Amino acid sequence: MRSLLLVALGLILCAHIVAGAGKACVAKGTDRVLTRKIALDGALKYIDTNHDKCISRTEAEAAQKKFLTLVERAYLWVRGLPTIDKAMLDCDMNKDGMVCKEDIDASSKTCLPHCKAWNNMDTYVIQRAIKMEKNN
Repeated sequence: MRSLLLVALGLILCAHIVAGAGKACVAKGTDRVLTRKIALDGALKYIDTNHDKCISRTEAEAAQKKFLTLVERAYLWVRGLPTIDKAMLDCDMNKDGMVCKEDIDASSKTCLPHCKAWNNMDTYVIQRAIKMEKNN
């Protein structure tokens, strides 16, 4: 199984390898180009359910339940991989309990800083949300 981001999130689940914000990589198993901006725009689109352009802890927890299977969540917990608490710590720069665009812009070295994190957001949130939309 793959680790989650953002995450747990995904948001939002963030890792700690520093990469430039302008860099790009290819989405796993595709020829689609991914960037930090694409991953974060997807997070806002599919996790920010009240459309206030911020992701709250409640929204992150709901997204984790919606987009990750019970087995995936258990795997993350057992492996000690990033949690929503960790994502909030890494991404919520002003510590107001919300991850907003200003936080994202100021946290490029800690919040979704590299291609693996972008791929996790794309795989576990964006692509699953798109599939759910198509099925409705």
